[in-house]
Amino acid sequence: MTLHPRRLIVFSALWMVTLLNAFGLQRAPNPVTGPQSSGASEKIAFIRDCLVRNRLAEALEAADRFAREHSDDSEALLQIAELLASHSQHARAAALFARVNELHPRTPNVLYNLGVAYYHLEQLDQAAQALAESADLDDRPAETHYSLALIAMERDDFGNAILELQHAVERAPHRADYYALLGQGSSKVGYWQGAAEAYRHAAAIEPSQAVHFLHLGDALFRVKDLKGAIDAFRTAERLDPLLHEINYLIAFAYQNDGQFEQGGEYYQRQLALVRHHLPSLIGAGTVALERSRFADAEKFLQLALASDPDDVQANYELGFLWFKKRQYDRAIEVFNRVLGLRPDHTQAEYYLYLALSRSHQDAAAETALDKWKILEAIDRKVRSQEVAYEMARAAHWENKL
Repeated sequence: MTLHPRRLIVFSALWMVTLLNAFGLQRAPNPVTGPQSSGASEKIAFIRDCLVRNRLAEALEAADRFAREHSDDSEALLQIAELLASHSQHARAAALFARVNELHPRTPNVLYNLGVAYYHLEQLDQAAQALAESADLDDRPAETHYSLALIAMERDDFGNAILELQHAVERAPHRADYYALLGQGSSKVGYWQGAAEAYRHAAAIEPSQAVHFLHLGDALFRVKDLKGAIDAFRTAERLDPLLHEINYLIAFAYQNDGQFEQGGEYYQRQLALVRHHLPSLIGAGTVALERSRFADAEKFLQLALASDPDDVQANYELGFLWFKKRQYDRAIEVFNRVLGLRPDHTQAEYYLYLALSRSHQDAAAETALDKWKILEAIDRKVRSQEVAYEMARAAHWENKL
């Protein structure tokens, strides 16, 4: 029996840094310098104290007054802007960073911080423009390219996101979070080999983080490196035994590698954690069926169907169980149910034809055979197109990067 691998679950939100942490203030390169107005230091200290003590209204009123009184003091305005940005007052911070940029045009760290403030205000065009100008003036800070990548990903512009992340990791090869985001961007365009390489770097930098190995396993599964995927998933499980669905993913990889005993063991582990985990019930049933343990297969598949009577895979596996047990009438009933749920299910149509033929329903078998031939021809064409597309896409990204 040919297995139909279900879509692997990709976890994204668990490992991504928060935007506040991702977009930190940048003070190091090319600081704005100049004389500070008389009395500015005391006022800045007062505003800082108000913010620390959570006297927000008083702090904002003082900051607005300060900005009016010291509108030409670039150094003082920059300090107030940084204070406000660090307390999530992004609108006021953006206005002050913009004013400093007027006083000292084309200063990389000012433009960077202006871009960050715009990003938090969801003004992505202005954010990208300021950050890109900062990168053009001083391409050393990896944070600028990382920030541009995050903006590109919010726009679903994964091509530019990948290119910016390439710049970021060249400048900061020690940053696991940069490689992790590069892996996610590569995954979004289906460049799984690149994703695997990026996640492997992230895992090497942070070998205690289970989530890097989780994503590495997913990427390796997609490029059909099943043994590599199993190793990565098992490392993730060792680091975090309660990682969401990790036992299911290990089981599924083992099953697709033809290691049914190990697959069955890990499906049972997942079911011990989540009693009615539907994919694991189906997987355990399929593994039992592969090993001709029909009673166990029926038990798991009936439990799956009790949870979701319309699950196509569970119905198909149950139909195949009856077919293997030569209970052709029951198999015919279930395969017809599968085709009612998904009329283009090629395997169900094929085994319906065989079951009808073996139960001597020749006219119905002939009709099922004709339908199967049509579906199989479509499947062959689609598979050929998918292979060509995957090869072209991989070649595109390998040449581009």
